[in-house]
Amino acid sequence: MSLTSGLHCPRTPLRRFLDRELSAGADPLCKTFRARDQSDQILLPGPGVGTEAENVGTAIDYRLRLAFTTAEPVDHVARAGILLTGTYDSDPSQRMREVGEELAARLEETVLGLQLDNRELPMDRAHDEEEDLARMLIAAAWYQVNYRTSIGFAFNPLAITGREDSGTFTLERLLELPHRDMVADFVTQRYKATDGPLDALRARTRPEDCTQAPRSPPTGSARTPTSPSTGCCSTSRALDSPARSARAKRGS
Repeated sequence: MSLTSGLHCPRTPLRRFLDRELSAGADPLCKTFRARDQSDQILLPGPGVGTEAENVGTAIDYRLRLAFTTAEPVDHVARAGILLTGTYDSDPSQRMREVGEELAARLEETVLGLQLDNRELPMDRAHDEEEDLARMLIAAAWYQVNYRTSIGFAFNPLAITGREDSGTFTLERLLELPHRDMVADFVTQRYKATDGPLDALRARTRPEDCTQAPRSPPTGSARTPTSPSTGCCSTSRALDSPARSARAKRGS
């Protein structure tokens, strides 16, 4: 039996185990894993990152893509997530959509203004500009979660804060939510990329050489709104890096 067939069938031991463990939630799952793991060296996220590590990773990936091409300054999955927050008539839902649209407008203006894909400029920007990008891209990653899984979105800082008091939920409040450890991790990883192979690859390519990485086709589920700005939708995170996309195009 293959691993995928074991996942597809709800009666297999693997599927029963995963259903039981994952349904308990992120915190109990982490505790169960740590209790069973006998290693004395476990790498854990910083205290201010916690279970948001995946969204920080999404934001870092997002930033590195923009260093290669700014053809899509606001990821269409983030736009779809923003649209979905307004599908309910409640004040919090409508307010989260309004703030999301403000975020998209500011992010696009910032990305284009900084000319992140300009090869005549260095790959990195000033520290305060990178921190601003970190906060905006982490917030955009939170909206992406809303497109992928409404259950996960309900428990992220954006949704929790938006529901608490929609009257005081503003773009400025949203950008205050990412913990300083999340922002620091983003900026640190961003500067490390400057000394790696991505910088050299960026210098050998042009923005028009780089295309968005391949994404999975829509599954036909109810959560497939069409973004008015891109006319497309996606059901998973990009499967490739901008560097690899550029390399593949140059080799074709």
